Amino acid sequence: MDLREARYYLEHRMLPHLFFTGPSRLISVLAVGKGGFLFNIMNDICENNQIKNTYALKDFSVQIDAPQEDLRMIRIHMPEPLWEPLCYRIYLIYNETYEKLGYFTAERGSNSEEIFLCCWNTESSHLSFGTEELTPEEEAAKCIRLYRDSMG
Repeated sequence: MDLREARYYLEHRMLPHLFFTGPSRLISVLAVGKGGFLFNIMNDICENNQIKNTYALKDFSVQIDAPQEDLRMIRIHMPEPLWEPLCYRIYLIYNETYEKLGYFTAERGSNSEEIFLCCWNTESSHLSFGTEELTPEEEAAKCIRLYRDSMG
């Protein structure tokens, strides 16, 4: 495993698994630990696989929003991805009872200008919504629309 694979594991395996199997627990930890929680996990993955972690605590951030009365969203800002398909941002969207969960990623394409918007499910498979030039705010709004449209 190298740094790219370690980060892919965090973004596309570990975080979705934690979100879909224990959303309230993950959300609580993110709310308290903010980017430090993500940095510590990345650091642990690297240490366990004898990889140098080149990321710093400041490279990870967490923003908690209530974009609509019945929705909550956590925006995770990841370090600048150097490789495809690592994430720029991750959006966790959920209702207050955690009955409906959406895990969205804004992933690097073949170059840094190409960003794919994807959605992951409980079976660790994903759906790509293609590329589009969006600001982070437009991207978040699109994730909310997709969450509402595709998830009932």
